[in-house]
Amino acid sequence: METRETITLDAQAQQRLLVLTHVLAGELAVEVAAAYLHLSVRQVGRLIDRLRIEGAAGLIHGNRGRPPANRVDEAVRASIAELARTTYAGFNPVHLAETLAEADPGTPSARTIRRLLAAAGIQPPRTRRPAAHRSRRERMPREGMLLQADGSRHDWLEERGPQLTLIAGIDDATGVVTGGTFRLAEDAAGYFEMLRQTVEGHGLPLALYTDLHGIFVKDPNRGPDARRAAQWPALPHPGRARPRRGRRSLDGGPQPPGEGPGRVAANNGRLIPSPGLTIRLSAAWFGCPAAAGASFANGQNRADH
Repeated sequence: METRETITLDAQAQQRLLVLTHVLAGELAVEVAAAYLHLSVRQVGRLIDRLRIEGAAGLIHGNRGRPPANRVDEAVRASIAELARTTYAGFNPVHLAETLAEADPGTPSARTIRRLLAAAGIQPPRTRRPAAHRSRRERMPREGMLLQADGSRHDWLEERGPQLTLIAGIDDATGVVTGGTFRLAEDAAGYFEMLRQTVEGHGLPLALYTDLHGIFVKDPNRGPDARRAAQWPALPHPGRARPRRGRRSLDGGPQPPGEGPGRVAANNGRLIPSPGLTIRLSAAWFGCPAAAGASFANGQNRADH
C-alpha cells in the first residue's frame, strides 16, 4: 500500500505554489510571476525547476526544522539555569549576564539569558518600589489669604446650547466659592468677572493661585524656580491687575491631589448633577448671557444646602 507524505506549507509557500502552477500551465509569463512574487526572473526560474523535480516540497525553505546556527548549546543553557537557581539566585537577567561575563566573555547577552530563564521556568525577581510620598499642603489659616481659580468646560446646558466654561474662584481656607461666571471659552474677561464678584462680595484676596494657562503666564518654558514667584511685568492682563497693595500671584506647577486649580475643578464637578442649576443656567444664557454669573452663584448656594 502506497503511503503519502503530508507537507505543510506556510502562506508564502502556498502563494508561490499557486502562481508557479499557472506559469507551468502556460497561463502566466515568468516576468509577470516574478513581479507578482517580488522576486527576480532568475529566482522564479530556480523555483520552477525545484517544483518540477521535488513537487510542492521544493518550495519549503531549506532551514525549516533545523536548529539555528547561533543557538546556545544545551550544556550552556543548563549551566546558566543551574547558576540562576543556586549561586546567583535572586539576580535579574542583566545582573546575571554581567556577572557571568566577568568570568567568561562569551556569555550570552542579557536578553538571551532572559529567554533561557523563562524557558527553564525561572521567573525574574520583582523589586517592589516604595510608593511615592505625596504630602498635602495645609490650607491657609484665614479667609482671604489665597484664592484658587480655574476653568471647567462642560455641557452645562445639557445639549440645549453650546458647551460653556465655568470660571470660578474658591477660597483656600474656607472652601467657599467667591465668584464665578460662564464663558464660551476660558478667557481673561471671565477671570476679571470672577475677580470682580470676589472683591465685591469677599474683599481683595492676598494671593491668587492659578495654573499655567496662557492668560496668566507668557513664557510656559520658564524654570520651576520661577513658578512660585511670578514677575508682574511678565504677566498678561489678569496678572497685571493685582500688583498694587502688595498682592501676589502664584501660578501652579504639579500639585498634590486635592490642591491647586484641581480643587476648583473638583468643586465645579460637584455642580454637574444639579438639575436646578442647569435649568437656571439655560434660562440665564438664552435670556441674558450676562446674568449667567448670578445664576451660578444662586445655584452654588442651593447646591451647598
